[in-house]
Amino acid sequence: MTPVAIVEPVELVGAIVQRVALHNASNVERLGIGVGDEVLVSRRNDVIPCLEEVVVKHGDRAAAPSECVTCKAALLRRGEYLVCNNLDCRSIIEGRIQRWVGTQDILEWGDKRVAQLVEAKLVREPADLYGLKVDDIAKLERRGAVIAEKVLDNLRARLPLTLPVFLASLGIDDFALETAKLIVSAGYNTLEKVQAATADELERLKGMGASKARSVVSGLAQRAEEIQRLLAVGVVPVAPMAGGGLSGKSFCFTGSLPLPRKEYEDLVEKHGGTLLSGVTKELGYLVMADPSSASSKAEKARKYGTQCIDASAFMALVEAAAASAPAAPVPPADAPITLASAVLAAAQPPGPQPDPPRSRPHPNPPWPRLQRRPPRRRRLRALKTQPPAEPRSSRQVLHASPGIRGNGLAVSHRDTFGRLLLVVRGYSHGEGQEAAVSLNRDPDFPRHHGNLGSENGHRREASACWGKP
Repeated sequence: MTPVAIVEPVELVGAIVQRVALHNASNVERLGIGVGDEVLVSRRNDVIPCLEEVVVKHGDRAAAPSECVTCKAALLRRGEYLVCNNLDCRSIIEGRIQRWVGTQDILEWGDKRVAQLVEAKLVREPADLYGLKVDDIAKLERRGAVIAEKVLDNLRARLPLTLPVFLASLGIDDFALETAKLIVSAGYNTLEKVQAATADELERLKGMGASKARSVVSGLAQRAEEIQRLLAVGVVPVAPMAGGGLSGKSFCFTGSLPLPRKEYEDLVEKHGGTLLSGVTKELGYLVMADPSSASSKAEKARKYGTQCIDASAFMALVEAAAASAPAAPVPPADAPITLASAVLAAAQPPGPQPDPPRSRPHPNPPWPRLQRRPPRRRRLRALKTQPPAEPRSSRQVLHASPGIRGNGLAVSHRDTFGRLLLVVRGYSHGEGQEAAVSLNRDPDFPRHHGNLGSENGHRREASACWGKP
């Protein structure tokens, strides 16, 4: 359970703060906070609200709750936290389902949808998700079968799961994705090996402690039956590619990159590479926007002999890894088909498909042929002295040539109704003069002309739109 302090609304760094996380029971005891106290609240790094201290004490010290607010079961103290061990508690069931879909980053599976499924008693554990029907979600959400089918498609699109993702999605305490990757990379690359590992064996791994090793072993033992039910519904974990093109190479991604970081990390795992969260002596490649950057992380990487590369160089490594990847083995024709083999076969990319036959053109088509007409000149309309409201879409700078009496710049965008708008900005050189602006609307440089009004030599803005909504 995470304690939260409710404070009077206050504006901090441009945001209204009303709720402040207190993190754990030990922090509440350290602050000595109570109802009615005047407190000092900040936003660390201008993002996270934090309750720094109690300024004026007015109320009694808050007492820790003794029972779960959901199931009324007794709470237990585990380190700095108060936990509920009732596996039938609705909050715990919702948290486990949220952990399952959150670790896999499945779209359309928010907390609200999970809560509705649990409340309707359609889902109790992750294996129940794969038995849902379209009607179950359509009736629950009241949004129709199309959205319900999309929700289920997003769930099944993540299959098959790699072994680290499968283990981390189980929701075992102290068993996050990085810990699962550490165990699998140490040689426990099958589900049977991980389940057979002892706490003493896992404790010897670098980065694993005694308490974490015991938590992993006991958690897997408690979830043994649940794991079997997941295997029965077709959720069979697969080991990461062994001997892939990036095997033996480690990568760390930092800064802004052309693609989302998750896509780069998936490529590393797909080809057998290793992901690291920071710069260490074991890191082989640091992927960043500017390899010549003088940031502290880049300097530390160079000190350790790590290669600093950009996204294009990383993609070159991936292409080389894909070219050198061995072909998937073909099972014999008389091999028995098992559930695991069927899932693995479905996960293999399809082979080259023959090109579809090209249909011959209709000798006398009943529809008119579409021909590109030469661009027509249109007069700009709806000139205004104030610029239109900024749309929620991208902007594109068009070509603008110097006018007769001034210089102009045009920026185009599309508004929320799909109309193409034009904002003309320019300067004139005298009172009552006009600056003619020639705009380029086409790659073939057809011209579109318009006038920009001016007043007393000051900067003026005008707008125009064309095209149907």
